[in-house]
Amino acid sequence: MDLGSLRRHLKLGPRLSRAWQEMEQITIGAIEGFCIGGGVALAVALDFRVMSRDAHIRVPEIGLGMNMSWQSIPRMLHLMGPARTKQAVILADQRISAAEAHEWGLVEEVVDPGGAFDAAMIMAAKVAAQPPLSVAMTKLTVNRLAHALDDLASHMERGSVRTGKHDGRSQGGRCRVPGPAQATLQRTLGFRAMSLTITT
Repeated sequence: MDLGSLRRHLKLGPRLSRAWQEMEQITIGAIEGFCIGGGVALAVALDFRVMSRDAHIRVPEIGLGMNMSWQSIPRMLHLMGPARTKQAVILADQRISAAEAHEWGLVEEVVDPGGAFDAAMIMAAKVAAQPPLSVAMTKLTVNRLAHALDDLASHMERGSVRTGKHDGRSQGGRCRVPGPAQATLQRTLGFRAMSLTITT
């Protein structure tokens, strides 16, 4: 395909994942058998995941010389933490069992083989019994706050942090929150975030 078509094609996965994540409704994935690569990227974009006991997850991209894309790593980081995310992504040949996925926080529930869909529907019924506006606002708040912290971290990594002179001792500094992250924090938290005190 031509360059323009290729660029549009490469954006489909990230757009799909973000669309699922930003839906007002709660989304629940039922995992049976195996969940590999792009399937993992889609699963972690959902709100909850139910996994069959005999299923497994694998992320083979690194072993194939590819990057884990579709903004999956920040989502996995929120679910599992830094060490488990690196273990899941870098150790490409390692299958993650349902028990491990549950222990790591990658899935919320493990059920008997063939029962993932029914269990997901039971969870969906519990969610549907709650006031829909409250559910939607809670999801929106949690997601926006998580992304605001991601934005702030990315700006800090790029050197947007201004701190006191480092003399070998830990001391406080000032971190000016960049415009995009500031706007997100303001929408989420309801106040204008001008600066944060950090430790260097």
